[in-house]
Amino acid sequence: MKYYEELLDLQTFTRTDLVKLTGSEAAAMSLIYDYQKKGYIERSFVRYQIAIIVHSFFG
Repeated sequence: MKYYEELLDLQTFTRTDLVKLTGSEAAAMSLIYDYQKKGYIERSFVRYQIAIIVHSFFG
């Protein structure tokens, strides 16, 4: 959960934001897949852009 705290601060972010955070497209896509599978984030399609919403389980 290396990036979870940063994502929690953002609450809503795009894939582009995540690429900037992780440093590569592959790392961003892997993180999205892993976190979505675990239920930490969900995708929301708004006006042809993907917003990813972080769920807080800690507090």
